[in-house]
Amino acid sequence: MAVVAAMTLLVKLTGAAKELVVAGYYGTGDVVDAFLFAYLLPSFVISVLAGSFSAAMMPTYIRIRNSKGEEAARQLFTSLLVIGVLFLLISAAILAALAPTLLSLLGSGFSTQTMELTRALFYWLLPVVVLTGSGHLFATIINASERFAIVALAPAITPLCAVIALVTLGTEWGIYALAFGTVLGAGIELLVLITAAARKNIPVRPRWNGMTEELRTVIGQYSPMIAGAFLMSSTVLVDQSMAAMLEPGSVATLNYANKVVAMLLGIGSMALGTA
Repeated sequence: MAVVAAMTLLVKLTGAAKELVVAGYYGTGDVVDAFLFAYLLPSFVISVLAGSFSAAMMPTYIRIRNSKGEEAARQLFTSLLVIGVLFLLISAAILAALAPTLLSLLGSGFSTQTMELTRALFYWLLPVVVLTGSGHLFATIINASERFAIVALAPAITPLCAVIALVTLGTEWGIYALAFGTVLGAGIELLVLITAAARKNIPVRPRWNGMTEELRTVIGQYSPMIAGAFLMSSTVLVDQSMAAMLEPGSVATLNYANKVVAMLLGIGSMALGTA
């Protein structure tokens, strides 16, 4: 708990620094509203699919490792990688097809110009679904191996890359620099987690080993968890959609306020939940 809490505090401070930089550049204007709304659907899919998959995988993986050995557990994980990455790719493709309709529905209060910017930023940010979602799977397996520091610290990479991109490219690229930094950070974060897993002799290549009983167990646990995660995560969609109906800058204002609360809640809950 102490290790995770300390690393999470550092991550949250890095995230707070990113918010300060973004606020310094754009305040609470339409540009920030557009970026946050563009990231809304990718983050929703990550929370629902990747978060639930990790929670469903952990108990079965540990049980198989303890009862049948490391090799059986590794085979289970490589098969789960195939399913997880496939789910994420399909979800990203569906989002890409439905984005114009969904964003118009959720952001009904946006002006035409803000909505056009939102759609453009959405497609910039869409790769995050696969990158961050896959990272969740590797983070889960590393935690299952009782290695917590790197998993807790890795999320600091994305806000750090976002800040660097905004500072170096912001004048030329505008808000697109923030989107680029976010995707770049998600990619680097995934590489860090893959490297950490490989060093622990955890297989990092997806490989299908057949539909085993253990795999059916994970899938059976996944269904109710994804339903619960969908309901819980949809509250964010409702919050942001309602904020979008108000005056320009309301989405950004709500986001800045939530960050303070999330930092306080995240440190304790993340440390206790991981342990």
